[in-house]
Amino acid sequence: DGRFYKGPFVNGALTGIDAFFMYPNGDVFKGEFRDNSFYVGTYTIAEDGSFFKGTFKNGQPDEGNWYDKNHKIIQ
Repeated sequence: DGRFYKGPFVNGALTGIDAFFMYPNGDVFKGEFRDNSFYVGTYTIAEDGSFFKGTFKNGQPDEGNWYDKNHKIIQ
C-alpha cells in the first residue's frame, strides 16, 4: 500500500528502536515502535515540515511538543 518500514521485528510485529516508517504522502516517523505502533520518537509532516517529538499512545501524539519547520514550538 506504499508504506515503508525499516527496523526490527519481534514475533512478526514492528517493535524496536532506530525504526524508520514512511507513509505514501511522505510523512515520516523515526524512533521506537512497540507492537506495531509508534512509541517514542519524531513524526514529521511532509506537507509543511512541522513535527511532533515525544511519546505516542494508540498511534497518536501523547506527551511532547509540536514544532514548526524552523524548530520553534507551536503547541
